[in-house]
Amino acid sequence: MSGRGLAARAPGSSGKEMPLVIAFYTRDTGYVAEVARLRKSVETLGLEHDIRGIPDQGSWESATHFKATFIQWMRSYHPGRALLYVDADAAIKRVPEFLRGFNAADVALRVQDFPYRKGEWLSGTLCIGPTPAADEMIRRWIAYNDAVPAQRGRPETYEQANLRRAVESLGRDIRMVVLPLEYCFIFDTMRRMYPGAVPVIEHFQASRRLAKPGGRKG
Repeated sequence: MSGRGLAARAPGSSGKEMPLVIAFYTRDTGYVAEVARLRKSVETLGLEHDIRGIPDQGSWESATHFKATFIQWMRSYHPGRALLYVDADAAIKRVPEFLRGFNAADVALRVQDFPYRKGEWLSGTLCIGPTPAADEMIRRWIAYNDAVPAQRGRPETYEQANLRRAVESLGRDIRMVVLPLEYCFIFDTMRRMYPGAVPVIEHFQASRRLAKPGGRKG
């Protein structure tokens, strides 16, 4: 993989450091332009990051399922660090202080009620602690992705549905925090729902423009 960049760690930040921001994108696609916005946003805020390009996975669906494997790779490259995964077509608008020194849980994500669907798990922003339970969650997430391939138009097969299966299969052995809405803020839908909200991490959902049936995503 390519495209890695690490900002300098703030002196004296040990123990209360921000999670390492990680993201991936498919090379030679429209996501190269999308990830440039993300990279600029984390560099402007001085956040440590590791953003990498990956080969074409063959389809948008396969690329979304690659997310769990990518996070597993990043845990091996950055042992002992909390990781803040964001989709490549996002931007971090403010320092995510809610996640500083993240050690109160194994995973943090947004569970959102929409007019068309209640209790939807969103995986565009994920914070994952450096814990054995998080490692097991990722292993199970990958296994569910392998067992339940994503199919366009069937949300029950999407990677976030498999993430939910993985978390729920662990029961009380995993600690999950629900992120504030500002940390997985969809640029249009959630702005209509929460007109006064100020996003910390905003998602622009480029897949609506770039991911055609059989197309690519990163």
